[in-house]
Amino acid sequence: MASTYPLEVVQADRWFTANKKLKSLDRAEA
Repeated sequence: MASTYPLEVVQADRWFTANKKLKSLDRAEA
């Protein structure tokens, strides 16, 4: 997941961390 804006990278990282307990398939469909 590449992003031009650092803020989007941070938000994506936070979202991933908050949802890391989900199955990989669930993350892909979210």
